Amino acid sequence: MKVRPYYCLDFQILMSFYLNKISNILLAVEEKSTLLIKKESKIDGRFLIVFLLLFYFGGLLTASFFLPYNLFWKMLGVPSLLPSFIDLREVLGGFDCTRLGYDVLYNDPCSVAAGGDALGHGKLNSPMPYPRAWWWFTFLGLSETQTVFLGFTLAILFYSSILLLIGKIGLFEGFVYGLILISPPLMLLIERGNVDSILFIMVIAGISLSRQSSILFLRAVSYSILVLTAMLKIFPVFGLLLVLRERKLWFWIFSFALIIVTGFYFYFISEEIMAIKHFFSAQHLREKHSYGWKVIGIALKIFFTNPKLGSSLKFTSLFVLWFPICLIYLLLMVKWLSSIGKNWFEKMKTQKGFDLEPQFFDLNPDFTLDGFRIGAAIYIGSFAMGWHYDYKLCFWLLSIPFVFELIKKGHWLERPSLIALFSMIFSLYSSIATASTGALDEFANWYLLVYFIIALAITLPNWMKTSYNRLVNSVTD
Repeated sequence: MKVRPYYCLDFQILMSFYLNKISNILLAVEEKSTLLIKKESKIDGRFLIVFLLLFYFGGLLTASFFLPYNLFWKMLGVPSLLPSFIDLREVLGGFDCTRLGYDVLYNDPCSVAAGGDALGHGKLNSPMPYPRAWWWFTFLGLSETQTVFLGFTLAILFYSSILLLIGKIGLFEGFVYGLILISPPLMLLIERGNVDSILFIMVIAGISLSRQSSILFLRAVSYSILVLTAMLKIFPVFGLLLVLRERKLWFWIFSFALIIVTGFYFYFISEEIMAIKHFFSAQHLREKHSYGWKVIGIALKIFFTNPKLGSSLKFTSLFVLWFPICLIYLLLMVKWLSSIGKNWFEKMKTQKGFDLEPQFFDLNPDFTLDGFRIGAAIYIGSFAMGWHYDYKLCFWLLSIPFVFELIKKGHWLERPSLIALFSMIFSLYSSIATASTGALDEFANWYLLVYFIIALAITLPNWMKTSYNRLVNSVTD
């Protein structure tokens, strides 16, 4: 019998020791976190959210007396740019140039990036990569000169809509929401005045109207709002999964109408879509501050092949530090995902289909379930589109109330849901670190992709699950 060298045995013992230690630490963190989430609090956790936001912006204001505010923001992991609210400024400049007669999809001399102003003094052939639907609102008289006022107003509306969305919560939940809201990607959303915050507010308005389930007109208006968000920036089309809240007959009626409307719209703007796609294809794909199935490839390439990083002592130390952590995290992700998949498929096999869970997912879902379906669908859909900037992760906020609900009620997805919360926080804060952590960030994003797919599947309405179960039984019998 061949005997392995002693150093192989030592390595195995060492790895086993560290894995056991890590497992014990993770189990302790899991147990404590679950208890804190389930613990009732007399104090509304939204006060903690407001405190964290005021503390963050108070620190930003104080720092602005000593150095340019954008430099301090960069120290916090937010790639700030001057002038302020630059994304919103670009859109408002688009209104100015549209009134001047320009087709800003191809030529926007009012663009700040092109050195322009409200009078169109910038260079020509500077495209604005948004659908022309944005310029339907030119009649409102909005201008680039109103950027700062509108930027602050948009930020206040964004935070107010979130506080209304989540309702009264516990202190630990408030702490989690606070950590997410002051994370670099969501602060980047505010700092740039990005229009995704407008879409987020519109989605919440749509969900709120859809809750008036007894009033057909209001439900139709809610779907119209979601269709408008899709017209403005395409990716929110996945949020139309809100239609799952309808009973069977109205589900098919609304689904047919929504498919016809959005299908015809995307067909008629196919030229605009190609122009926007061409614009972004010319952009350099970055692994930092972005997510999507294309990102992990560039992240791994930077991690292993960047000669500039590889030649530095700093990168060498980071590689030695982060590679074992990446490997351990990857192994844990594979273990957890296989556990989720095994549990789910065993349920599907023994029950010959989906488990009907009326205590969680009835035919008249509340705001929490509606938000989860939209948030999960937008993340899955945008992930499949290739890559997006991280500030689109603000739509995670729609799904978090339901994730907390799964943990509180001890659903079989309790542990995967807790891991999903930690993965969200890690992914949002990983942008502070160097490029060597990009691969680890993407492991978290891929875990969340699988988690949302499975969680979304089990939240299908019972009539849809029953139809699927009948189909499975007819095939297997």
